[in-house]
Amino acid sequence: MVGVLLAEPNCVLRLGFRSVLANEASVAIAAEAVDTLQFLRAFMAIPHEVVLVSLVLLQDIGLRTLNQLRHARPTSRLLVHGYDTDVGYAAEAMRFGASGFLSNGAGVAELGVAIATVATGQAYIGEAMGEELAAHVCFHADHVEQADLSGTESQVAKLLATGLDLHGIALRLDMRPAGVALHKASILRKMCRPGMNELLRCAVSKSL
Repeated sequence: MVGVLLAEPNCVLRLGFRSVLANEASVAIAAEAVDTLQFLRAFMAIPHEVVLVSLVLLQDIGLRTLNQLRHARPTSRLLVHGYDTDVGYAAEAMRFGASGFLSNGAGVAELGVAIATVATGQAYIGEAMGEELAAHVCFHADHVEQADLSGTESQVAKLLATGLDLHGIALRLDMRPAGVALHKASILRKMCRPGMNELLRCAVSKSL
């Protein structure tokens, strides 16, 4: 049984999550929190495996305080949900040490899968956001400059950073799209090296 700390200030969302989780046989709501004070108390006092928490509440708590809490309870996994599918939300969740990110538009079945996944120590991110998140984090100019890339890989990476798709890059560099895809796979392996956030590695694996 996976114990979930449901931390959600929005009453409608909280009731919705509670209703969905009530139908999950392998999940039990260990506690609920509607504000930062309740969250801080429940996180330390109530045994749980997963925290289903809004990104807004995490931002209110602050990164320093959250790091202290997670140091005290390192087995607690954060499954963060946000109000948009914008990749910036997922990137921000990563900054707070999330094990998974779920948009509020996700389906009922996906919520159960996400909780089960992060409870086992694995990362979870929706399929549609994988490639976008990998690009958002990996393909920044400073990351490209620091990576040990070949000349062609460097060209491809810089064009990826501008938002061009594989076909656009292929036209620009007079290559086949399949060749660009191979270079992209190699770039991601080199740039997203071991030691980076597990959620990013999950996103990268879904982008290939």
